[in-house]
Amino acid sequence: MSGRTTTRYMAAIGLALSFVPSLMRRSGKEQVLVSAASAALGAGAGWATETVVVQLARRFAHGETAARLAIAGAGAGAAVARLDRHPRWAPVATALRVAGIASLVGWVAPAQRRVVRFDPLPLGAAVALGAGGWGLKGQLKRRGRKTLDYPFAEYSASVSWGPSSLVSGLDFEGQRFVAGAVGGLAIDPVRVFVGVKSAADVAARCELAVAELDRLGGFSRSRVIVCAATLRGYVNPIPIASEEHLSDGDVAHVCVQYFDRRTPFLWRLVPRAAQTHRELMARLAPQAGATELCIYGESLGAWASQRPYEDLDAVEAQGVRRALWVGTPYFSALARRLKRAGDDPRALFLRTSDIRVADPEGAEAARYVFLERLTDPVTVFPGVEALWRRPRADAGPRGLRWIPGISFVQGLVDLIKATRWTADEPSSEGHDYRIELPLTVNVAYGHGRPRDEVARLGQEVLETEAERARLVRDARRASV
Repeated sequence: MSGRTTTRYMAAIGLALSFVPSLMRRSGKEQVLVSAASAALGAGAGWATETVVVQLARRFAHGETAARLAIAGAGAGAAVARLDRHPRWAPVATALRVAGIASLVGWVAPAQRRVVRFDPLPLGAAVALGAGGWGLKGQLKRRGRKTLDYPFAEYSASVSWGPSSLVSGLDFEGQRFVAGAVGGLAIDPVRVFVGVKSAADVAARCELAVAELDRLGGFSRSRVIVCAATLRGYVNPIPIASEEHLSDGDVAHVCVQYFDRRTPFLWRLVPRAAQTHRELMARLAPQAGATELCIYGESLGAWASQRPYEDLDAVEAQGVRRALWVGTPYFSALARRLKRAGDDPRALFLRTSDIRVADPEGAEAARYVFLERLTDPVTVFPGVEALWRRPRADAGPRGLRWIPGISFVQGLVDLIKATRWTADEPSSEGHDYRIELPLTVNVAYGHGRPRDEVARLGQEVLETEAERARLVRDARRASV
């Protein structure tokens, strides 16, 4: 037996399935990448299955028929037993299911007229996949270019980089954080940012942050909020400004930077980010006194600021009274553990679609709020596991199909697209939570202000930050 052209048929099936909708809408270029990768995966599955069929046919009495039925039966058994949901057997079960389909497809595929020792289709598909991956890498590298100084040079006396500040060496993100302090309130809010160039190591940076916070009178405010930054030190300005408005300035925000460049390997930095959060909290807790100690973390910052804690008892033991975690990545163990348990009144998992309609019932008892969007790939994409394991039932919107391999490719492209929101155009999609954050801050930090008042305040904050983002973009273009 010389085999059949199963490779080409499976590549065509992969190509067709690549057009199934996923979490995010795709552009033409993104669809080309998804289609090329899906065809490559289909071709690989077809080639591997046909190779096994040929080898088994030589050993079975009934040849090709017995070989294909054996593989198809194994795949059907794995599907009936739902082994793709099993933590240990999922990779094998999914491989058997795909092989079973490919073996049946091979029955309708024409036989090869001669033994083809080299089929160019899998190689071509692999080259296309590699080229797409290289393009994504280049795109991430371009996004990691160095930035300018923040083009707003006014710093009040209540922030780092203001008069007599202990902090030096702030880059663009640090400057943006401290320059955005809201003015004209009953009291000037405190903002402290310590950059990676401000001190030699994590311990020294955290000590500097506490000293600067003490100098600026941060511990005399009603609340100190520890901001866990995302990559390169970014902290979303919307929730920070919203909290300053809602508290009328009686608040201090503090952030310690752990990395000052972009990288596609951001997950490698989570231990460093978690260490920074852990050491800062260890120094702040003894100093807080009557001041309420809170946490704000978004995206990688949410993951990093949850990692030091096994449960909410551990969070409370460190003196944290409230926390708002936004767009928590799927990989955060604390969030997944609390979601599975579902019986802790202190935790509130709040969806963006819900907060836009009304404040949730029972929010008064909740002190640790998780804001998430079902169409946010960051919160539902399980990484390489999407190749072989079906996501949990509550991961993503209803009706979303999981296709082995292809869902991984779609999820990876969705993940990159979701984190590329435009700074001056807030939207309620993907990983952009800016529109919902003012209302969520009002709930998470217990202000209890009327929704219409918070909505007006939120619109003001959004417009201010959008205008600043436009000015930053213009300054970057002018420098180029």
